[in-house]
Amino acid sequence: MVGEPQPHLLKCVESLRPRAQQNRRHFTWGTFCITVDHSLIRKLKIYTEPALLVVDELGYLSLDQQTSNLFYQVISTRHSHKRSSLITTNTAFSDWGNILYNTTIATAIADRLVENSELFLLAGESLRKGNKSQPPTE
Repeated sequence: MVGEPQPHLLKCVESLRPRAQQNRRHFTWGTFCITVDHSLIRKLKIYTEPALLVVDELGYLSLDQQTSNLFYQVISTRHSHKRSSLITTNTAFSDWGNILYNTTIATAIADRLVENSELFLLAGESLRKGNKSQPPTE
């Protein structure tokens, strides 16, 4: 998903799954970047096994080659097991090479994400900007 009203749409999509069947993991892109270390290879199940994986704010931080490769492994594994992934970003696909180390990795990830997918391109003013408190009037 690209655009501003992403958090509200995420909540709607996540609420569509019955509570008893909810098996998902939701994290921001920044959290993924910060928590990645060498032990992630052993911990890939945290990201590959949930029925729904939500990656919020892809593009917030850029990844090095190793981390990009690990993210590719997560998306590729989820793709091969036909598990749902929901990605939010304000970054166009054409710029993913700047985030995911290079265009080869970025293209491979994007190919797996868009196959059998629905893309929602959202436009408009940020809801965060609209929710800022107005200065008191006298």
